[in-house]
Amino acid sequence: MQPTSLRLPVSSLEPRWKRCGPNTTIGFVSKKNQDWFDENDETISLLIEAKRQTRLILENQPTAENKHIQKQAVADCQRGIREVQNTWWQRKAAEIQNYADQRDLRRFYAATKEVFSPTRSSVGGLKDVDGATTMTDSEGILSRWKSHFENLLNYQANTPNDLIRMTPQYPVRHWMSLPPSIQDFDKAIKCMKPGKAPVPDNIPLELLTHGGPELRNRLMLLILKIWEIKTLPSQSAEDLQRTATTYNTVYERFGMQVNTDKTKALIQHPPGQILPNINTTINEHTLEEVDQFSYLGSILTSTPTCKKDVENRIRAAHSAYGRLSCRVFNNHALTMATKIMVFQAIVLSTLLYACETWTLYRSDIQSLERFQQYKLRQILKIPWKSHTTKVAVLNQASVTSVEATIIHHRLRWAGHVQRMESFRLPKIMLYGELANGTRP
Repeated sequence: MQPTSLRLPVSSLEPRWKRCGPNTTIGFVSKKNQDWFDENDETISLLIEAKRQTRLILENQPTAENKHIQKQAVADCQRGIREVQNTWWQRKAAEIQNYADQRDLRRFYAATKEVFSPTRSSVGGLKDVDGATTMTDSEGILSRWKSHFENLLNYQANTPNDLIRMTPQYPVRHWMSLPPSIQDFDKAIKCMKPGKAPVPDNIPLELLTHGGPELRNRLMLLILKIWEIKTLPSQSAEDLQRTATTYNTVYERFGMQVNTDKTKALIQHPPGQILPNINTTINEHTLEEVDQFSYLGSILTSTPTCKKDVENRIRAAHSAYGRLSCRVFNNHALTMATKIMVFQAIVLSTLLYACETWTLYRSDIQSLERFQQYKLRQILKIPWKSHTTKVAVLNQASVTSVEATIIHHRLRWAGHVQRMESFRLPKIMLYGELANGTRP
C-alpha cells in the first residue's frame, strides 16, 4: 500500500491558511504608568467633559443661572478629582503596607518603585580596557560592552561534563551541631597516621597519643572552649587562607571567577581588643580589610553595634520622603489621613527595615524617634516654636512611636521563630543564654 502524499497544491494553500490562521492578533502589552491619573483616565475625562459642557452653555447663554451651574460644575470636577487621587493613594498605601507586614520584600520594593516619581536615565562615560581613557561616544561604549561580555561569558573552563552529577548530595547531619565529646577526640587521634611530619602548629602526633590523661584533658577543654566562644586561635588564619583557596579552586572548575576587587575581609573583634590583620589572598591578590560592609540592605561592622545600620536606614528614609514630597506630602489635594498612610507604608517601613535583628541602645532609639517626629511635624505643619509635645504629635497623627513599632515587629518575629523546628538556628539562638561575659 503506497502512503498518501501530504503535499497540497499551491492553489489550496491560501484558503486553508485563512481557515487556520487568526483573524486578528493581540499585539504587544503596552506599559502603563502607575499613577492615579492614568488609572482613572475614564472617570477624570467624564468630570472634565461635564465641566466643559456647562462652559459652552454659559458662553452661548450668559445668564446668572448658567453661571451658577458652571461654577458648581467646576467645584464638582475639582472635588471628584481630589477624591479619585485620595482613593488611589490610600489603596496603594494599604497595598504596600500589606507587603511590608507580610515581609514580601520583592513586591514591597516593586510597588514602592512604582509610586516614586519617574527618574531620568543617562549614559555616562565608560573607560577602556586599560582604564586610561574614557569613551563618551555611543559606538565606543557599545564596542566596550561587547568586548566585556565576550570575555566574561566566553570563559574557557575545564569543567567535566559529569561534575555536577558526580557531586554527592548528603543528608543534613544534625549531630554536627552538638559539642564534641571525649569519644570524638579519641577517635580523631586514632585516625591520624603516626610517623608523619608535624602540621604548622609544630605538635607531633606522638605527643598527642602518649601525652597522658593530663594533656588529653587540657586539649579537650581547649576544644570545648573554642566550640563555646566560636573563636579559633590566631593560627586559624592559615585555615582561612586554605578555605579561600579551596573556594577559588572550586569556582574555577565550574567556570567562575572570584571578583577580588569586590571581595572584602571584615574582622569582628571582641570589645576592647584589637586583632591583628589577616592577609588573605586569592590568586596572589590580597583582599582588602574593611571596617564595614553592606550586605542585603544592612551594614555589617567590625564593632558589635548597629549604629551604622541605623544611620543608613535613616538616610534611606530621608531619600524616600524626599522623592514623595511633591507628589504626596506637599500635595494640597490629598487629605492628611492619606499622607499619614503613605508615610507609614513607605517611609516608616524603609526606616525600620530588619529592625528585628537590631541590638539597640537608647541613643539609637532617640535617633529614630527624632526622625519620625521631624517628618510628622512637617506633614502636620506643626512648627517647633509651638511647644507641641511628642505625645501630642503622635496622637494628632494617630500613629505609634518608633520604639513601640519595633517591639511589635520583634514580637511578631518571635512568634515566627517559636513555631520553627527545634533544630533551626534562629530558634536555638533565641532560647540560648550566655554562660559568662558582659554586654558590650
